[in-house]
Amino acid sequence: MSRDRGPRVCLTVRVPNLDTQAVRRALHRALGDHIDAYTLAVDTQHALTTLRLQVARGEVAALMDAIMAGVPQAEFGGLSAGGLPVLH
Repeated sequence: MSRDRGPRVCLTVRVPNLDTQAVRRALHRALGDHIDAYTLAVDTQHALTTLRLQVARGEVAALMDAIMAGVPQAEFGGLSAGGLPVLH
């Protein structure tokens, strides 16, 4: 069950790796249940996996620290207000 942790933002993270399963496992090890939802896209031309993470705004700094520790090759992109679009 999801717990309310305040307003959500989307954090973009790029990882120079085409193995999406390895990227997902590393992300889940680093963040545990602190991630609400995410999208994942692969850019084969540039050998990058890009993730857009929906997270609580108040947890961004701690999550970035956890990502840097658990996925040291990760590069951070933009942070945008609001969550990911939800399809029902």
